[in-house]
Amino acid sequence: MKMAIARLHCISPEAVQQYGWPHFLTLRGNAVLGAPWTAKGSLDALGSLRWTAAPATRHPNVTGQILAGFLHQATTAVAAAPLPVAGRTESADADLIEARASDVAAFWLTGDPLTAYQFARAELDLITTLLGEPRGHPAWSRLLLAAAHHADLCAVITGILGDYAAAERYSMLAVRTAASAGSVPHTAFTMAELAAGHARGKDPRDAFVVNAATRSVIPRPAPRLSAVLSANEAQAQARLGNTNATLRALDSAAGALTAGTGDGPLWCVVDEQWLSHSRGEAMYALGLHSKALEHFDHLLKDAPSPPFTTQPPLYTALALQLATRVQLQLGEIDAAVHTARRTAALFHRMPSGLAQRERRMFEPHRRVPSVREFLEFHAEATGV
Repeated sequence: MKMAIARLHCISPEAVQQYGWPHFLTLRGNAVLGAPWTAKGSLDALGSLRWTAAPATRHPNVTGQILAGFLHQATTAVAAAPLPVAGRTESADADLIEARASDVAAFWLTGDPLTAYQFARAELDLITTLLGEPRGHPAWSRLLLAAAHHADLCAVITGILGDYAAAERYSMLAVRTAASAGSVPHTAFTMAELAAGHARGKDPRDAFVVNAATRSVIPRPAPRLSAVLSANEAQAQARLGNTNATLRALDSAAGALTAGTGDGPLWCVVDEQWLSHSRGEAMYALGLHSKALEHFDHLLKDAPSPPFTTQPPLYTALALQLATRVQLQLGEIDAAVHTARRTAALFHRMPSGLAQRERRMFEPHRRVPSVREFLEFHAEATGV
């Protein structure tokens, strides 16, 4: 019976054996997980994003044994990939794709995140078309790495905006394409982003599994990546209620930053401000709300507005919304309204995911005059 169901959903017998019933059904309709780790499998995984939509969820869906199996396949793939040859394959297509990837990355640091997402999404479609040429593409690995770059950015944006199902699929696609291209640095950095999503998921222990896979790929990570891995651990430990382990992990992240910034395709600026936001989020998860607010102080000062920040707008908005939540829980209603206005000032039009989250936070306080006034302004400014 199990095999018949597997055949119906185009799931291999090997996957049935590896994952068992009913876990192998997670692969159903999910080429990112289920397609073989071959050139055609990579193309199928990329192509599936064009047609497959999943309901938005509050947490990652792929956990436990399925997640561990995916990570094993990724680490095996990157280890088995041939070493890069000297120089690179000449390709006008790849030159143009890589130049545009750099442009999107630069735009992301200061521009509208939804515009960055639309550009990245369009580039993924174009890369899929180029890789699908009947004779393949001479710059296959370069295009796969560009796909990993854009998929990783799409994962960050959709995750912050609250569509965790999309973020998870983009993040796993980024890991898959980076590993299939044989790039150790890109595989490690995309795994770090995947771990960040799981650290905030329904089972934070999954983040430890992803972190371990990342360190198996790159045992001596550069300082910036090392800081991110430690911060992932801190967020997971905080959600598990382990205060001492959280503080140790945050100290490790701080120690890594003192060793230098390092290089790598991360979408946040890993610096003291980033670390302060990480500390604030962890303190909040531990229930230490007043302590959490201290770590967002640099965003809450009266001038300038919007605040000076080293982070991309969407990361700054995420930190400000957490500060707003803390202020509301501490009964500092007018201060929360002030902070929410600073969040709105970051965007010409606030993305709907952020706008909906903000409205949900303030609705219980609608009877307060300043809140009622803000919600009217908010509806007009965002359409939510």
